[in-house]
Amino acid sequence: MAILVKCNATDVLPESEIFSGELLVEKQAQLVEGDEVFIWTSERPRQRPNGKGLESRGRLVSSDQSGSNAKVKIQVRISDRSPKERLSMNRLAEMGQKSTAARDLHERIHKFRPRRIWALSEGERKLLEGLFEPASIAEENVRAIVPEEHLLDVLRMLARSIQMADQFAPEKWGVRVNRKSIMLKVGFVEVLQFHNDLFHHLVRGDLVPKRTRSVWHDNFYAAPYKNAPTCDAFDSDLSISKKAYELLLPAHEAAIEIAARSPIHTTTKNDHSPGLVNFISRMVKIALPQPAYVGAFEQIVLYPDEIADQKTFIEGTAISVLLNRYERDQAARNKCIEHHGADCAACGMSFGDYYGSDMSGFIHVHHLVPLSSIREQRTVDPIHDLRPVCPNCHAVIHSSNPPLTVDQVRSLIEKHGKI
Repeated sequence: MAILVKCNATDVLPESEIFSGELLVEKQAQLVEGDEVFIWTSERPRQRPNGKGLESRGRLVSSDQSGSNAKVKIQVRISDRSPKERLSMNRLAEMGQKSTAARDLHERIHKFRPRRIWALSEGERKLLEGLFEPASIAEENVRAIVPEEHLLDVLRMLARSIQMADQFAPEKWGVRVNRKSIMLKVGFVEVLQFHNDLFHHLVRGDLVPKRTRSVWHDNFYAAPYKNAPTCDAFDSDLSISKKAYELLLPAHEAAIEIAARSPIHTTTKNDHSPGLVNFISRMVKIALPQPAYVGAFEQIVLYPDEIADQKTFIEGTAISVLLNRYERDQAARNKCIEHHGADCAACGMSFGDYYGSDMSGFIHVHHLVPLSSIREQRTVDPIHDLRPVCPNCHAVIHSSNPPLTVDQVRSLIEKHGKI
């Protein structure tokens, strides 16, 4: 369901990714975690001349109607701000001359006082959804902090550290971003941070190579964290951050493991930005995990047949655990998408076209030779052995044994006039 929240502009903090409020709920609005939420601000304070009208959209994180009054306390995680068309009451009235949905919405917004919630019709939802640019707040903030020439390197470092944090403590880490800094926190400890051209990360002191410490001795200092004993901090500008991160990676991984033993801080969870993880995933083309406490509607899907520049790749060695699993190489997936693109090879579907730029580049990768039939190590050519397919077509491919071919699925779609 989609709902509209009408509030005062002062209720919405310009740089916050969370909207919290206590509002009256109209009878037709049955709130469920994950609901799409549009926020409409009804007054224009002097310091925010554009702060009137359609302000932002996001997802409902929680709602609590346990009090004795008719109000409900809600939290909304905002994903998009500043629609490409500033929708005001006057503009909505103009649109209402041609659109029934716009006319109905204008009447309802005009009727209800601020701090109300009501359900949107499908026509009203589509009208509002079409007014937003796909870029997220997280992406805007990251691009405001990190110069373009360092952007991919910074995101790859964050991705690697997130993977390590999730390995050691899937329920204790969080990454946050605002207009000033990007920070990865594990438990009580800040393990990686970027701000104002400064690169800061935590390392276990005894694992720092002697030569590295000698060359950059002025960059090391004792970490001020009682929850990270034996750890040092390393600070530098972004120009050497990539080289330093690679040289200090074993020491950094060990420091994350130490930080993972500390209890989780409330701000680690409350400040976590799923949008930032999704943006990093899209940019570096790796499906990163979200922390264990994040709701399912904010998770990036980890594809069952995915694998993470070299000319050939080795995969397929079976390992006896509870189920057979296979070695995979993320580079092979990247090479497949680089050559074939990220559109489905069977139906042509593009995640970016359907769901916006945050999902651009996401696609299943299908092995033309099923991994379950491999019982020994083999050489894989990503261009000839792999194909990008959407989840629906992937399910159809594996609906029979042996699996259907991509061409057979395409023929089924064409037969029913869907291409």
